[in-house]
Amino acid sequence: MQFLAEQSFIYNAYTKEMQKIKGGPFLKKMFAEMLEKRNGKLSPGNRKLFVYAAHDWTVGNIMASLNLWEGQMLRFAVTLIFELHQNQQTGEYYIEVRSCLHTWT
Repeated sequence: MQFLAEQSFIYNAYTKEMQKIKGGPFLKKMFAEMLEKRNGKLSPGNRKLFVYAAHDWTVGNIMASLNLWEGQMLRFAVTLIFELHQNQQTGEYYIEVRSCLHTWT
């Protein structure tokens, strides 16, 4: 039964087009907020945290859109954390993604 459940998650965002449709709107919003923070245009300017709640299907779609998902069954209360960092030596920005399973940079 677990195999079938895992397959249903995989086929929910199987193609690049499906990943774009299902994960794209959230990622677009999140990246826009990070760009506003980086450029000093975020209101309020001292804001450091955005919190979103989502169903496991949505989390799976976002992970699939970013090629971070390995097809495993997602646990209840699965968490994704996107952190905007700045390299102190180069000044370049990067995003670190954490979950309850892995950390990706």
